[in-house]
Amino acid sequence: MKALRDSLLPLAAACLLAACSQPAEPPAAASSPAAAAPKAAPVRYDIEAFMDTVQLSGAAFSPDGQSLVYSSNASGIYNVYRIDTAGG
Repeated sequence: MKALRDSLLPLAAACLLAACSQPAEPPAAASSPAAAAPKAAPVRYDIEAFMDTVQLSGAAFSPDGQSLVYSSNASGIYNVYRIDTAGG
């Protein structure tokens, strides 16, 4: 289990560094045919779509590394769930 965590650390660091980089310069407006295209209307969501979202939080490994414990409101109220790390 420690090997899995140690192998994910460089990946997490690379993602953080990539998120902190400067965005690329936008192309010139005259050279881009997409710049002349009309913009699509923004998508509108109703309240049911927002209320139907599931939140996950508080994930932690068990002391022996055999399971992962997290909380979620998937059932409508917050509960604690345990999942085996070996096969899910």
